[in-house]
Amino acid sequence: MLQLPAQDSVRLEREVQDSRIHTGIAATEYPCDMLQDENGLSLLDELDLLPDVAVCVGGLLGDQAEIQRNPATAERVIRTNYVGPVLLMGALAERSNGAAVASSSVSVWWRASGELRLRIRQGWLHRLPVRTAEPEETATTVVEATHLRRDVVYVRCIWRFIALVLRTIPERFFKRMNV
Repeated sequence: MLQLPAQDSVRLEREVQDSRIHTGIAATEYPCDMLQDENGLSLLDELDLLPDVAVCVGGLLGDQAEIQRNPATAERVIRTNYVGPVLLMGALAERSNGAAVASSSVSVWWRASGELRLRIRQGWLHRLPVRTAEPEETATTVVEATHLRRDVVYVRCIWRFIALVLRTIPERFFKRMNV
């Protein structure tokens, strides 16, 4: 059973119809606004079944200069990338057993998920940050990595190498780099 929550209900409806036409897979739509605590958390009460695998994709990069100037913009980015996913996935973890998969655009959430894992039931939140590529290639790799309970998946090997190089740079030098 495919259950799809999304903030943009018009786009979600189009995606679900497209999925039904091209794949024959039926999906249930759920409007969900991660920026509003009540809407994100109330989603769990609306689900027909709690998922075995929860996939969190999205995120908001924002304009760095605008984020630094405008506290409201900074708050929106933080709520989109951190608060919303942590509250929703944390509430899901309290009610279900399964795995959590997220694209790397939700990177702030992954930094916090170590803390989140400490406060939730043992064995639920299997984190799987995904460095993405083309949708079909990403989907196949994510399904395989979830079944194998991998800790991180790099759809393309080049991202594993880039991450390795970045991790080896001492913090004091990394801060001086323009990346």
